[in-house]
Amino acid sequence: MSEYKPPQQSNASDENNFVADYFALEWPRDAEGYFHRQAARIVAVNERQEALLVRGHDFSDSTHWWWFTVGGGVEPGEAPHEAAVREFFEETGHRLEAKVLTGPVLRRHATFDFHQLTCKQDEDFFFVRISSALQFSRAFETEVEKQVIDELKWWDLTELEGAIACGTVVYPLNFVPLVRGWLRGWNGETIEISEGTVLPKR
Repeated sequence: MSEYKPPQQSNASDENNFVADYFALEWPRDAEGYFHRQAARIVAVNERQEALLVRGHDFSDSTHWWWFTVGGGVEPGEAPHEAAVREFFEETGHRLEAKVLTGPVLRRHATFDFHQLTCKQDEDFFFVRISSALQFSRAFETEVEKQVIDELKWWDLTELEGAIACGTVVYPLNFVPLVRGWLRGWNGETIEISEGTVLPKR
């Protein structure tokens, strides 16, 4: 995510302007009028075959939260793998080398509501194995990330599967089977999926 400096004095008007500036820079409108951006994400697993996920919430509603992989928008001039490495550093404090990434293993076309807006995002996912001993730091998050990211967690896949069955929301929706497949090895195919529904314009 690009860096923003929040207003010095916080009030509803300043907060609205801050969010509006974020969308203007990171989410240009496409030909259909939707806020639409390219993104890159990393599926990180450790030696215990646990997956690293982020829990975050909506700007407009802190009770609307979900789990997702580390990553974010691709900045101008960046390749997807470069964006993935940068985002991983911002959100975890750990800098990966691009050469350790496998993929993209997945390309996801997502449509979703965020900040009461319908957004589209085209995401490239890369797979990587890292150590569970790594100490993560949130000291390098951008101001936007500080506002919407709640926690990082290593998830046991069976535990995660159970949580999903009980209503926990994780994106991509088929995350656990996908990760189990990549743990067995990647066949070189970039899986392509579409998730979400575009609501009619009012």
